[in-house]
Amino acid sequence: MDNNDLVKKVGDIVDEKINKALDPIKNQLGDPESGLKRINEKLDTLWDQAVELTENMTEVQETLDSHTIFLTRIETKVEHSIDNIQKINKRVGNVENKLGVVPPPELTIVR
Repeated sequence: MDNNDLVKKVGDIVDEKINKALDPIKNQLGDPESGLKRINEKLDTLWDQAVELTENMTEVQETLDSHTIFLTRIETKVEHSIDNIQKINKRVGNVENKLGVVPPPELTIVR
C-alpha cells in the first residue's frame, strides 16, 4: 500500500466518522418540532410581531405628540387664568379693604 492509498483510506475513515457524528444533528435539524423549518417559522412570526409593534409605536408617537401639543395649550391657558385670578383678587381685595368688608373663608382665594 502506497502513501496515496493510505491517505485516501484515512480520509474515508475520517469522512465516515464525521458523517456518523453529524447524523444526530442532521436528524434534529430535520425534525418538524425543533428543526430549521420550525425555527424559521418562529423567526418569521417574531419578525411580523416586530413590524406590527413598530407600526403601533408610530401611531402611539403621533398620539403622544398630539397630546403634548394639546397639554401645552392647556398649560398656557391655565397660566393665563391664574394670572387673571390673581389680578382680580388684588382688585377685589383693595375694594374690600377700602370698604372694610371681610369676605367669608369659603370665598377667600387660597394661594
